Amino acid sequence: MKTNRQLLILGAIFLLLGTRASAQQADNGWRKQFKRAWIYNWTNSTWVLQDRITPSYDKNGVATGAIAEALFGGNWIVGERIHAINNSNGVQIAEVDSQFNGSAFLPSELDSFWYNSDGTITTRIVYKPNNGGWIPWNRHSFKYANGNKLISEDFQEEWLSATSSWGNDDDYFYSYNSSNAIIQILDKNWQANTWVVDHRDTINFNSQGQVNEVVHQDTGANNKTWVNVNKTVFDTATNSGIAIFDNQSINVSVYPNPTHSNIIVSLNGEDLSPGTSFVLMNMSGVRLMQIPVTGNKTIIETRNITPGIYLYQVQSIDGKNAVGKLLIQ
Repeated sequence: MKTNRQLLILGAIFLLLGTRASAQQADNGWRKQFKRAWIYNWTNSTWVLQDRITPSYDKNGVATGAIAEALFGGNWIVGERIHAINNSNGVQIAEVDSQFNGSAFLPSELDSFWYNSDGTITTRIVYKPNNGGWIPWNRHSFKYANGNKLISEDFQEEWLSATSSWGNDDDYFYSYNSSNAIIQILDKNWQANTWVVDHRDTINFNSQGQVNEVVHQDTGANNKTWVNVNKTVFDTATNSGIAIFDNQSINVSVYPNPTHSNIIVSLNGEDLSPGTSFVLMNMSGVRLMQIPVTGNKTIIETRNITPGIYLYQVQSIDGKNAVGKLLIQ
C-alpha cells in the first residue's frame, strides 16, 4: 500500500496546493483539486500502475478523507482509509489513518497539526499505535522565507525512544515558480552525522495551472544521477460525481468542549457493536483513560485531568472511529 514517500507527496499536495497558490492557505488544502490520484512505480524502465487514492469532500469542498487501494491481479483492493478532522472553519487539526489487517480496519497513524495566528502551519506531529495508545514517530517543523507565507523548509525529526528525544531525520526544501506554486521539493537525509541529498519531487502542472503529476526520484547507487522511483498522477477533472466517503466514521458528539468537569459522549443514534470505548490521550499519545461507551449518551468525568489540550478517540470493535481534540480548562 502507500509508502511513506507517497504519503509525503500527497500530504504536501493536500496541505499546500489546495487552489494552486498553496502554502499560505489556512484550510487543509485538499478542496476540489482532484478526484483521484494514480501512483506508478518505475519498473524495468517503464511506469507500472500500483496504487490509487480517492479523496472525499464535504458539501463545501473541504476534504474529509480518502481511501487507498492497491492493484492485485487486475482488482483494486482497499488497504487503507484516511480520515481528516477539521474544525468549524474547515482547517485540518488532525488525521487518522487506518489499515486493513485482513478482517478490520485498525488505526495505524495519528497526525496532529498546529498553526500560527495567521493560519500558516507550524508543526505536524505523527504518532504510531503502541500497546493500545500512541507514541511519537516524527515531527515536522515548517519554516517560511522572506517573511511571507510560502513554506521554504520542512524539517523532520524522528523520535528516539532510547533517549526520549527528537533526532535529525530529513530536511525538505521547497522551490516555487513566479506564480508561487511549488515546483520542487528537495530532500536531504541525515546520514553519518551529515546531511546528504537523497530525493527530490518534481511537480508538474497542466494547462489550467493545476497539479497533474509529481515525479519522485532518488540519487541512485552512485549518488550522482537522478533515478525515477515513482510518480503520482492526479485526475483533476471535477469531483462532483465522487461520493462522500465517511462510512467508517462514527457520528459522535463530545461536549461541552471546552469543559471544566464532565463531558458527554453522544452517539447521535448510531447503532454500534458492544465494546465501543472512549479513549483520552495527551498530545504525546499517552493513554490517560479508556471508558466503555454504553447507550446513546455516556457521561465521563474529567475534573481530575490536568487542564490542557488532549486527543480523544471513540472506536468500535468493528473498526469505526471518531477522533478529535478536547480542551480541558
